[in-house]
Amino acid sequence: MIKELILHEWLEKTRSTFWRKNLIINIFLALFLAIFVLYFIFLALYIDVILHKIFPHDDIVAKFTLFLFYYFVSDIVMRFFFQKLPILKIQPYLLLPIRKTKIFHFLMIKSLFSFLNFFPLIVLIPFAFKVVLPEKGFIFGINWLISVLFLVLSNNFIVFFLKKNFLIKPLFSLLGVFSFLFLIYLDSANYILFSNYFQFLIFKISHYSVFLTIPLALMLLSYWFSFSLMKKHSYLDALQIKSNSEVKIRDLIFLERLGKIGNLIQLELKMLWRGKRSRSLLIVALVLFPYLLLFYSFDNFMNSYYSIAIGVVLTTAFSLQYGQLIFAWESKYFDLINSKPISYKEFILSKYYLLLGFNLISFILSLPFVFFGLDILLINFSAFLFNCGFSIYLFLFLGCFNHSKVDNSKGAFFNYEGVQIIQMFASFPIVILPILIFIPFELFGFFHSGFIAIGIFGLFGILLRNQILAYIVKFFIKKRHKMLVGFRK
Repeated sequence: MIKELILHEWLEKTRSTFWRKNLIINIFLALFLAIFVLYFIFLALYIDVILHKIFPHDDIVAKFTLFLFYYFVSDIVMRFFFQKLPILKIQPYLLLPIRKTKIFHFLMIKSLFSFLNFFPLIVLIPFAFKVVLPEKGFIFGINWLISVLFLVLSNNFIVFFLKKNFLIKPLFSLLGVFSFLFLIYLDSANYILFSNYFQFLIFKISHYSVFLTIPLALMLLSYWFSFSLMKKHSYLDALQIKSNSEVKIRDLIFLERLGKIGNLIQLELKMLWRGKRSRSLLIVALVLFPYLLLFYSFDNFMNSYYSIAIGVVLTTAFSLQYGQLIFAWESKYFDLINSKPISYKEFILSKYYLLLGFNLISFILSLPFVFFGLDILLINFSAFLFNCGFSIYLFLFLGCFNHSKVDNSKGAFFNYEGVQIIQMFASFPIVILPILIFIPFELFGFFHSGFIAIGIFGLFGILLRNQILAYIVKFFIKKRHKMLVGFRK
């Protein structure tokens, strides 16, 4: 049975047209992956030298083990959003006379063959044989390596459980992801030193082989929880009941005052929430907030360009995810939009107000960051004005160059459908321009005036809204035929 499943997987890969259709993007990804592997190999060969230079008086193995805490916790968060798990592929086998436990075990084992499981081995194995074994002894080194390898496998199955459970209880899975981010914050802020406890536990396990049962038990428990959850919800109707009970975007009464524009915004919101890809990207934007919280604990953060970049990213978190593929989200029914009695001005205005609303929500969510100082409010408010007076128009203008169809029912991660070179560079002017505005004021020591200048620049953009949107409408009308042809392919 396992042999047949492996054969089916091989045929699926070899018959797929994905690699031929996205040749340029795949070449770019292959080069990026090769560079990434070379960096990891370099890190594996010289990490002991780097740590000796940074911490000349510390135990290198202890320091490296302490940093592993941050890796394993952040690895769970990164895997949750970027690791693609083979869950839905079991559907064709569910009605066949096959023992489903074999299919589930096969999928669990298949999930181990992920690049995210491969990359840490490039560093951990050479470090164990080059540093840990010579300095701490053979028994300690082997136990250390086995324990961290068990933790790598545990992360894989923990993420498998969280991603599978996300289809059933999304709030529970998101709460789990946020809790891991909160652990990093508590440790980096020196409230609770979880990294020290982690290092102490790994050293105890390495000294006494009997304690290897702890990481082994963690791996087996995570495997069992993932397997049990998948077995419990193996039938399509079981998941369908849950999906029908999800939170729905209801009619927003205040949008009805905007007439056709309000109706277009409501339709867009429903489409974004019901689409798998768009919903995932909006959730990613939400996760940015606690993650960027770490930057505010850095020394001299307020006197650096990072404060501007973080402020801009925070106040455009949702519109950045949505705006890069604006117009392409509706590629399936773009012909219908162009055939309805909707003026292009109303269509563009609906996008404008939706992006404006996303920026307002992002700004409101950033208000708790005032806890780090009132200057944070000045930075974020200036960045909010800048995004409303510049970033929105940039998204609308660059959106007219979106000619590739987007299937919103597919997953978001490692899905490059509709992505073009122009989208990859869309975020650069959004971050770089406010820094360029700030530099002249920073050179003369007028930090607060620099932040105010960024806000004034955005305010001018808001005041010139009618003129800028009129130009974008004309440009959209000029480009719409090419967009129609591209979306039909």
